[in-house]
Amino acid sequence: MFRWFENLTQAFPKHEPETPPNSLFAFCRYYTRGFEKPLLLLSVLSACVAVAEVTLVRYMGELVDILSSQSRENFWLHQGARITSMALLVMVVMPVLAFFHSMIMHQSILGNYPMSVRWQAHRHLLKQSVGFFQRDFSGRVATKVMQNANAIRETVMKMMDIMIYIAVYFVSVLFMLAEADQTLVLPVLIWLIIYIVIQFYFVPVLKKNATELADAQSNMTGRIVDSYTNIMTVKLFSHSQRETEFAETGMKYFLHVTYRQMRTITGLLFSLDILNYLLLLSTAALAIFLWRDELVSVGVIAIGITISLRLQGMSKWIMWEIRALFENIGIVIDSMNTIAHEAEVKDVPQAKDLQVTSGEIRFTAVNFRYDNTKAVFDGLNLHIKPGEKVGIVGRSGAGKSTLVNLLLRFYDINSGTIAIDGQGKTGLDVQVGERGVKLSGGQRQRIAIARVLLKDAPVLILDEATSALDSDAESAIQENLQTLMQDKTVIAIAHRLSTINSMDRLIVMDGGCIAEEGTHEELLESGGIYAQLWARQTGGFIG
Repeated sequence: MFRWFENLTQAFPKHEPETPPNSLFAFCRYYTRGFEKPLLLLSVLSACVAVAEVTLVRYMGELVDILSSQSRENFWLHQGARITSMALLVMVVMPVLAFFHSMIMHQSILGNYPMSVRWQAHRHLLKQSVGFFQRDFSGRVATKVMQNANAIRETVMKMMDIMIYIAVYFVSVLFMLAEADQTLVLPVLIWLIIYIVIQFYFVPVLKKNATELADAQSNMTGRIVDSYTNIMTVKLFSHSQRETEFAETGMKYFLHVTYRQMRTITGLLFSLDILNYLLLLSTAALAIFLWRDELVSVGVIAIGITISLRLQGMSKWIMWEIRALFENIGIVIDSMNTIAHEAEVKDVPQAKDLQVTSGEIRFTAVNFRYDNTKAVFDGLNLHIKPGEKVGIVGRSGAGKSTLVNLLLRFYDINSGTIAIDGQGKTGLDVQVGERGVKLSGGQRQRIAIARVLLKDAPVLILDEATSALDSDAESAIQENLQTLMQDKTVIAIAHRLSTINSMDRLIVMDGGCIAEEGTHEELLESGGIYAQLWARQTGGFIG
């Protein structure tokens, strides 16, 4: 039975993820796909539970009247059927409702629902560009994915389960009191109106604080995770104190927002206490006056007091639920601003995989800039023939790595074309690499080179391929690379010029433009940028 309820919903939906809407209701609805029927059934069961609880209170009032008026001798003869119906409600109806409510909530929704949200959000974010992850803490993005899943679940379930229960419960209470005497409705109705006014006053403040609290928590977590992620840099440059202060600033701001939220909650609780005691006093007094005038029975007094005490307990429970609701709404809104982000690098409909055969590469009038910064490339033109070995050199910031990033389609160009074997890169389904964070620089390079050897791709891109290796390892790898590069198109980037001076052609980049190109000997004879770099390295400044 448990498995049947667990299989009612899918934790890992198969459909291709899309960019979710950037509005709260639509965002939650997008991630609720596939869970509509269980949530609707949960709402119906919650409404039935609310009606059953109010009916039970009514039965208790009737039981008081029966016990105060019925003789002991004929009690079961006259009241047996009614007592049996009460017992059935308590022993059969309410447990069955509670059982199915629990099965749907715990087996069908609580586990699968947030996992479905995480799965879809994760798959969507994997489609984002490299720049998306460079602009934010990776820990912050991961935290938002994890927090968002539970927050959406709690937001939707509180709206469709708890709020439905509360609404049906109050309507049932008002009908029950009106049936006994319409005057008894007044205290509850006045209490309800004032309660709503209090909520309208405090809820916007709670919502604002909850949003700031979620953002402060994400920022605090991101700062801590960033320190741990870059722990080697922190220790290497003795920046522990700076990182401590950086994290402390985030923690202090989080605590400041927390204090503000707690003050609001304290004011709300005090207001509810005053309102609840007034409800209990007014309902009991009114019921006693009506009983004195023989307008209601003793059972109605019991019902009125029971309902007042029940509402007194529910008012704080409702307050906490509303507080939790808006905290979760704040988390959803905070996460939505990150997750509901349109992918910067998109495939066109029916995009095809890149098929590389000869390895011809052509950059034509390429314009590119990072966000709104200065243009990196302005009309760049570059043609690399099939099987040609090209080395790319230049000072830091010249655009060497950007050239490779665009070729790998980590970013989309602003205009122009990049083609491999005549196939435009825009709109192609291109696989990108992995970070390999747990490996040292040398280990990453050995594994990357091993992958290249196994894949035997027609185009080989080497970006500082041996920079993290020792001299012996570099010499051995260089021999393998020379064999590997045969009959392949090669683009090699290196600051150590001796590793690429045997290439068919060297391209010197400066300020996003091709400043020089030619063989090693030709560039030395020209006496330009390359000759200066070579002189510095061979002169002993850089080994």
